[in-house]
Amino acid sequence: MSFVLIVEPEEVNAARIRAILESLDLDFEYELVMSAEAAILSAENRKPDVFIGDMQMPVMSGTELFSMIEMMSPDTIRIVMTDGGKIHETVEFMNECKAFKIIIKPCRVAEDLLVPIHAAFLYKQQCERMKQELQNTDSSRAAVEEEFAKTNAMWQKQQDELKQIQNLMIDLLSSNVDAGSDMEPKIQERLKRWYQWIIEEYVQQVINGSGNYEQILRSQVAFGHDPDHQCFFQMKNNVPGQIEPRCMNEIAYILRLVTGVCKDLQNSYQMQALIEQTDKAYILRVRYRIAKDENGMELPNVQRVKNPQIRNMIIRATKIGIAALGGQSAVLKKEQEDIVNIAIPR
Repeated sequence: MSFVLIVEPEEVNAARIRAILESLDLDFEYELVMSAEAAILSAENRKPDVFIGDMQMPVMSGTELFSMIEMMSPDTIRIVMTDGGKIHETVEFMNECKAFKIIIKPCRVAEDLLVPIHAAFLYKQQCERMKQELQNTDSSRAAVEEEFAKTNAMWQKQQDELKQIQNLMIDLLSSNVDAGSDMEPKIQERLKRWYQWIIEEYVQQVINGSGNYEQILRSQVAFGHDPDHQCFFQMKNNVPGQIEPRCMNEIAYILRLVTGVCKDLQNSYQMQALIEQTDKAYILRVRYRIAKDENGMELPNVQRVKNPQIRNMIIRATKIGIAALGGQSAVLKKEQEDIVNIAIPR
């Protein structure tokens, strides 16, 4: 059975992780420790298949710990835990330590842990299968080299995605600066929290997402469907066959941002999402109804954020977050609803 070693020095988050794992019927064994010394001892005694470590440790630095784990167990897949406010430091850490995935702290639900862990298991199986083929026969060298190229391409894809995070963060911060330096501290703090949320959603949906339509649908419904508060969400898939996992993760990210804007700016909404397919792209059509008066203006009593500057900046930052995927979008405004059409390249 696969073995996962987790080191989390913060007691609160360690207790949360333990509570999540103990509530599940796991298909792997795990050990949760709270110090770098304990992690090193465990790794020496039992080479873990997956290692999950915090980027910052109280005695030994996270970089030193990850390097020691790599030296003791080169085949261990390494995942870094960090909070959403340290994007630049996380990118540098992942490049230096060759981390496979990111887990944003604090872990709130089981999927925050299980999705990157199972992705690491799958990647490790691919690596082990590739090594076995190399040992067994020279005649399969061409096929092994092709598999190795695919593995390297996946690592390169991880680096490209991290670069996208950097670019997204730069664009968001630039939009803040462009808005002017005369913003009140409360407005700056509000936008800072929104930027951090956008980055966290990018990591969870695009990089750590499962790419599975049914799983993403359940997650999105749980996030956006709340009839008790007059919030309704529906999604329909008109694509024949399976949607490419990478594109499905990007669709999930876009839906999260659009739903997040509706939840944050108004008390109620009715949202319908439709996924279609063309030769070169997936088309995401999002229709959302909003309460308006006879002149087509939003009613004041449905607005959560009444400050126009904050509203405009939140909408602008969200557009930048969606544009980071390289897709094209168009908005059709009607009397009682808006329709957003977004093309995600295949």
